[in-house]
Amino acid sequence: MPTATRTVSARLPAALLEEAKDLIPEKKISEIIVQALTDWIAVMRRQHEDELIRQALSSMSDEQRQEEQKLTQTASRSSLRVMESRNG
Repeated sequence: MPTATRTVSARLPAALLEEAKDLIPEKKISEIIVQALTDWIAVMRRQHEDELIRQALSSMSDEQRQEEQKLTQTASRSSLRVMESRNG
């Protein structure tokens, strides 16, 4: 099923467009813009999530923060073991 699209208009610096086309000549400008916007949204989402975590951690007591750190370390080790077991 095709993805719904919307046409928008934006003024972009000519040098920016030329550099994009020079770097990825096989892609249409619209494809480059979609990829750039997708990447930007992912970065913004991660920053937002990081800020929520910072806020949550700053509202914790020292004891709660230490417990959270222990849980995070345990989860990291567990994830690493799972990844290593998948890689053989």
